[in-house]
Amino acid sequence: MTMAASTPRRSGSCIQARRCHTNKCPTGVATQDPKRSRAINVPEKAERVARYHQATLDGFAALTGAMGLSHFDELTPDHIRHRSSYAPARGYGEFEMPALEAGQLLGDDVPEVWQAEWRAAGVDRF
Repeated sequence: MTMAASTPRRSGSCIQARRCHTNKCPTGVATQDPKRSRAINVPEKAERVARYHQATLDGFAALTGAMGLSHFDELTPDHIRHRSSYAPARGYGEFEMPALEAGQLLGDDVPEVWQAEWRAAGVDRF
């Protein structure tokens, strides 16, 4: 699984105070509190986050181009490599991962291969 929200959040001034779920974000990035939210200049931060996102997409396009691909749709699990414990890198096509139905992870039907990680995940820890 890949978590992708924290880096764009940091580009918008998140300082990783790890209080997102408390509604007491010190920078105003992750709060519904009107007083705290005044601390963030939304138009300015929106521009920063948009630039970060565009740079991420540009970098990803450069990587896929370096792999000899002309479009993102050409990526397969074998293009993505994983190395653990100093072992040789293996393509994700070699791992037995179940196909997911749309929205499957939103319910209780988490595939067995991911259940330990799913139970360990939570808003109070990384």
